[in-house]
Amino acid sequence: MQFQLDPFAVIHQHLLAT
Repeated sequence: MQFQLDPFAVIHQHLLAT
């Protein structure tokens, strides 16, 4: 599963990185 081109995944990953 690739979430590199998923805008939502990028935001979610950023939220987890907070």
